[in-house]
Amino acid sequence: MSTQHAIEPAAQVESRALGTGVPEVPTPYDPKQEQYVRKGFFGKMKRFAGKVPFAKDAVAMYYTAIDSKTPLYAKGIAFSALAYFILPVDSVPDVLVGLGLTDDLAIVAAAVKALGSNVKAHHREKAEAFFDN
Repeated sequence: MSTQHAIEPAAQVESRALGTGVPEVPTPYDPKQEQYVRKGFFGKMKRFAGKVPFAKDAVAMYYTAIDSKTPLYAKGIAFSALAYFILPVDSVPDVLVGLGLTDDLAIVAAAVKALGSNVKAHHREKAEAFFDN
């Protein structure tokens, strides 16, 4: 028997022990991140809305994340990116004019791309309404 067959990923061993035979897929979703984002997102967005070119995408991603129909993995991606955006300390401090939000832009853009079709038209409409008020 080759060593390739002798070594199994832990998730497969665990799932077999549970009787499912299907490996568990890890998810990036963290309820603590969701609480953090729900508390601080709109406060930071209101302060930076005119300064960030990705503001509407970030708000649409927020509405995607809180939508009960959004898959858990997509919620995890969205909440992770939004938590990074609202963190007071990140790779490039947000107070640096011209550079401070570039890392946030990259994270939000990558998350929006990763979410793909999970960001629905009604999420974008809610984002538009947020900026119209």
